[in-house]
Amino acid sequence: RDYKESQFNRCLALRKPGSSFKIFDYTPAIENGVLTPASILVSEKINIAGWEPTEWEEEGKFFGPLTVRQALIRSSNICAVKTGMRVGLDRVVYYARKMGIRSPLKPYPSMTIGGFEVTPLDMAVAYSTLSNMGERVDATGILKIVGKDGRILYEHKVNPIRVVSPETSYIMTDIFKDVVYHYFPDLSKYPIAGKSGTAGDYTSGWFIGYTKDFTVSTYIGSDKELIGLEGVKNWGVRFAGKVWKKVFEELIKIKKPKDWERPEGVVYKDVCSESGLLPTPYCPKIKREIFIRGFEPKVECPLHRTEYVEVAVCIDSGLLATECTPKDRIEIRKFVKGEEPTEYDDTYSCDFDVLIFPSGKVKIGTKVVINIKFKNETGEMVKIFVDGEERAILPKEHPIFSLAFEEEGEHELIFKLMDKEGNEISHIRRKVEVIGE
Repeated sequence: RDYKESQFNRCLALRKPGSSFKIFDYTPAIENGVLTPASILVSEKINIAGWEPTEWEEEGKFFGPLTVRQALIRSSNICAVKTGMRVGLDRVVYYARKMGIRSPLKPYPSMTIGGFEVTPLDMAVAYSTLSNMGERVDATGILKIVGKDGRILYEHKVNPIRVVSPETSYIMTDIFKDVVYHYFPDLSKYPIAGKSGTAGDYTSGWFIGYTKDFTVSTYIGSDKELIGLEGVKNWGVRFAGKVWKKVFEELIKIKKPKDWERPEGVVYKDVCSESGLLPTPYCPKIKREIFIRGFEPKVECPLHRTEYVEVAVCIDSGLLATECTPKDRIEIRKFVKGEEPTEYDDTYSCDFDVLIFPSGKVKIGTKVVINIKFKNETGEMVKIFVDGEERAILPKEHPIFSLAFEEEGEHELIFKLMDKEGNEISHIRRKVEVIGE
């Protein structure tokens, strides 16, 4: 633009960055092991203190489960908000600050998807931090001043500051490469990374991309935010992205991009595409993913483990139900084959019932009444054992017994139904938890 017509410096214009701000959500998440590129996030309806963020596509539509890599490629707002909340909003602000953002930021949830204004220059500095493998180099407009006699009056000295680890920078760049290739497939033969951004009211469209040598921050929008762009969906990739691409096509001619060297602390692992965890032989889709050493998954995929079996268990004990277990105390549960219970429940018997009052937790010294209901005609008596010690024998004629516990903790009661010869017919095992006053 002609400076005579407008002195407005658009490099320093404060504008909402939209999704291009997500660099500050995911960089600390990756660096601190909160998430990995393979971690699963779910794009779904959420409510944060009355605020309900939406996705940028069709209203009311969500993406469902996405890996972190997919979430950035598809620019999911919900996943970015969840990431920022999981990382901690103060930490998001901290990373934005140390990566180069100088404009005011507050740790509000909306910040995670570009709710606060930044400048194109600061965003260029932030993205160039990843280009520089984690070292921030502050922007300068003057590299050298030479006098008319050839003497160097001033020469800028680069003072890089380490603010992000090389491993995190490499991984973030690896993901941002896929973002560029998604929008511009013809650039996939070059190591170029970047991210788009769109303000919610379309007044600002962004695309910021970089190689090892160049970082270009492109912004298109109204000079005055109050002046809207009615009827124009100023998506970041739609206008700013095309301008950015044209600039980079010329920069590539000047210097062909070279790929970044992988740090020793970065490793590749095969993971299940659906869970992001170590694959089992039953995982239908496996992909290779990149991790910071030490943060790679160590747990096998729970979605596609070996065979599952369903068994009927007693709710009270978690053991296999028997024909004597009341129907309302039976539950069908799924177990990994080989991990299902093998012992049968002995909480109930077909030959007799035990009623304990009060049941559940009782206080020390409380009188506990036990009532035996005989069902089997051959049963003549019930022996009662408390914590392995025989405490009483109840004949059919006197089936009621009472006792009080003097010690806290869980106590085991076993009731053995005996015939007249003294042989055990069946038994019932119950637990009583005794608490202090």
